[in-house]
Amino acid sequence: LASSGRSMKQFDELTLNEYLDGTLDAATRQQVEQWLAESAEAQAMLADLQHTFTALAALDDLPLTRDLAAAVVAQIETEETAVTPAWMHLLLGGQLLAVMGMIIAIWPDIQIRLNSSRTILLTLMTQVSWPEFAIGSRLAAWRTAVWEQLQFNPPTLDLAAGQWGLLLSLAFLAWLAGNRLLFSEDTH
Repeated sequence: LASSGRSMKQFDELTLNEYLDGTLDAATRQQVEQWLAESAEAQAMLADLQHTFTALAALDDLPLTRDLAAAVVAQIETEETAVTPAWMHLLLGGQLLAVMGMIIAIWPDIQIRLNSSRTILLTLMTQVSWPEFAIGSRLAAWRTAVWEQLQFNPPTLDLAAGQWGLLLSLAFLAWLAGNRLLFSEDTH
């Protein structure tokens, strides 16, 4: 027992199962046989396992009423080869157009806030200057030159409050359909 590192208390039903199957090595098999000779509990466990195996062997093999393997394989193949329908691409394009439309619609507000931030930033930057570098005024001049080149005035979209709700609702429906949440069948 000391050579294998297992005490008799470490043997369990799995070891007895291996003993019945004949898969144990010779040394472990001898230890299990010694355990069976010394322990009434082990003998009871072995008798219970033998009874279970005998009962299982006596059962008839029943044929399956339905073979699910073909259905499972077919479902896996259809899921792996599923092609995205063309209308999904149209919905994605619709989503992108809706987002671009929203950005164009709110661009004037964004530009107003950027211009007010620009004024505050320019005021702060001109106040910061080091005597030998005058970094604040140089950065302000550079920022003004770059900002003047980036001026963009897109067309505005003026809608009544009810029309905004309709536009947002349509964008939400397009998002739901594009993410396959609207036209999906619940299979559960």
